[in-house]
Amino acid sequence: MPRATPVRPLGINHLVLNVRNMDESHHFWCDLLGFEHVGTLDSEHRMQFYGTVHEGGLHHHDFALAEVPTLPEPTQKWSMFGGTSAIGHIAITYPDRESWLEQVEFLKENGVPMNLRLDHGMTHSMYVNDPNGYGVEVLYELPREVWEHDINGALNHAVPYPEDQILEDNTDYTTDFQPRDRARDRA
Repeated sequence: MPRATPVRPLGINHLVLNVRNMDESHHFWCDLLGFEHVGTLDSEHRMQFYGTVHEGGLHHHDFALAEVPTLPEPTQKWSMFGGTSAIGHIAITYPDRESWLEQVEFLKENGVPMNLRLDHGMTHSMYVNDPNGYGVEVLYELPREVWEHDINGALNHAVPYPEDQILEDNTDYTTDFQPRDRARDRA
């Protein structure tokens, strides 16, 4: 008998990002975000693969960069809902609050523009962008018991931080989710 529904996947295995300049992109993803270069495509096309350690060891690759020098220049100012990239943003998870705080401070000290700092109902996040204009959400996940009772509320909850407080983090996690500020989203 044929299936009536699709087989549920485990998740997204990897993605491939087209980049204008492999060297500057490699620097961002390895030297600033901490991914490991695990392989290079042996062909006339310049493509490199990157991974992280997962349960059981190093993953074969989480994403790849494919050099396409003819890509357009990214917009000057990153925006959550603007820009020329078809990808809104890529979310990178750090193991815990302490490592996330260290990473955000490391990015700031290394001159990576801090675009937006938000506390969501299920994550605390800093939004930056790579040299190609791809938005990158650097985050840590809140304890499951904070958000599992209302995933939709957690997804719609967003508390922005002022620019002078981006390295602060409130651990008084709310479970009373408030809707995001729609006027701010349109800005």
